[in-house]
Amino acid sequence: MSRRLRLHEPNIHDCTGIMGMPVTVHIADPVASTGDIDAVFAYLRRIDRVFSTYKPDSETEQLNRCLQRQG
Repeated sequence: MSRRLRLHEPNIHDCTGIMGMPVTVHIADPVASTGDIDAVFAYLRRIDRVFSTYKPDSETEQLNRCLQRQG
């Protein structure tokens, strides 16, 4: 669940759950948009999909399983 707030211009603030914890992004830029925050969260979700050691379908866990079978 995401909670997006427009604070005093030019600030944009949002908080959502990623990587099993709350992640807050605050952008203090007069030309920033909510799309910029969406891009940050998309990037962090991508990092989580690649490097998570808790998600069996992450690239890291797939590599770990492959290495365990070989070793």
